[in-house]
Amino acid sequence: MRDGENPRGIRPDVACGLYVCIACGLLAGQGTERAVRQGVLSAMRYYLECEGGRFQRELCRWIGMADTQTFAGRAPDGTDAFRTAVHCLLCTQTYPACVQRAARLGGRPAAAAAGSLAGIAYGEAAMFTLDSNVVHHKKMQI
Repeated sequence: MRDGENPRGIRPDVACGLYVCIACGLLAGQGTERAVRQGVLSAMRYYLECEGGRFQRELCRWIGMADTQTFAGRAPDGTDAFRTAVHCLLCTQTYPACVQRAARLGGRPAAAAAGSLAGIAYGEAAMFTLDSNVVHHKKMQI
């Protein structure tokens, strides 16, 4: 990290790159575990080779996601929305389960990221399987 560089500026850049690589794998039909593993490794290669090591320190936080089974087995602490979203994608089998788990563990930001990845993984039809009573109840509270 350069002197005076804001680490918060680097983390979203890396998370965004990881998201794109994972999403591309899901769109290519790789399946969740392979898409996450290959996506993480692909993003790592890019950041190490093309960014001149600028992100090397930050990459240490993310490389553990490539070991999908170990990563899925560790409950996230909820402080990092993207890591929580990927954990939930790996630990669930349906769109509603993924979004609901992410919301419980990491709040709205994690649920939004998990929902977008789960929507790609499970398809558009899966996004409309949430219990309509839950949706109706939420609308009534507004």
